[in-house]
Amino acid sequence: MKRGNLCKSEGIKLINGQTIKEVDDEGYKYLGILELDKFKEREMKDIFRTEYLRRFKLVMKSQLNGKNKIKAANTWAVSLMRYGAGTIKWNKEELQEIDRKSRKIMTMKKEPHPRSDVARIYVPRKKGGRGLISCESCMRREENNLSWYVRNSEEALLGKFRDSNVLNISEAVDPKEYKVNEEKESENEWKQKRMHGQYVREKEGIDWDRTWQWIAKGDLKGYTEALICSTQEQALRTNYMRFHIDHTAESPLCRMCRSKGEMLAHVVSECSKLAQTE
Repeated sequence: MKRGNLCKSEGIKLINGQTIKEVDDEGYKYLGILELDKFKEREMKDIFRTEYLRRFKLVMKSQLNGKNKIKAANTWAVSLMRYGAGTIKWNKEELQEIDRKSRKIMTMKKEPHPRSDVARIYVPRKKGGRGLISCESCMRREENNLSWYVRNSEEALLGKFRDSNVLNISEAVDPKEYKVNEEKESENEWKQKRMHGQYVREKEGIDWDRTWQWIAKGDLKGYTEALICSTQEQALRTNYMRFHIDHTAESPLCRMCRSKGEMLAHVVSECSKLAQTE
């Protein structure tokens, strides 16, 4: 470096005769992060993004059941993004774009229905969701945890770092509280949607632990889980939905009995024609 600019050099000779070679333009890695005169953020973002999507695709191609597939994605793919938290500064749009690509990969494998609720994918399985951790949520949670640790540390060096205002320490909250609030936010976003959350809103007061046991246990294939979830969210395009919402059907009546609106509840338990068959 000379006056803040990179200069070519044949290396630096040490007293013992050894020579420290010049670092090339690609930089060097320290604790897995590319550096030169500063962090190479753009290059590291490309590396993290590419590797994350590669891992996520491999997980979605696997023959694991629904629960284990999501757990593998959280453990093997999402954890990769967590490593750069607090070091690599991702903006909201970049993280949301990665999450969109993740959902697109899942949709291509028929994991969620194309019209299924997005927020439910990130709700914990014990609450009726799919349990995937979004990259945006993972990054913000890790940054909060780091800020909370620095804020409450008694180490002298971290005290100096705390005074530098590199992290937003003033807004840091207890990690457990942050996680609970984040999960509640996703759950409420799902429940408040007029169609997707109707199933949950209309069944207040029931035993939700037993209601969601089928998805919390996770013995089903991801495709089967997605089909059940889309049914509960009224995402399947019955005649009733196509007539009143999509405006692509001539009649909202059931195609079998032709007497009542073709809603999922009618198909499952009310249709007189379907009731006469297996």
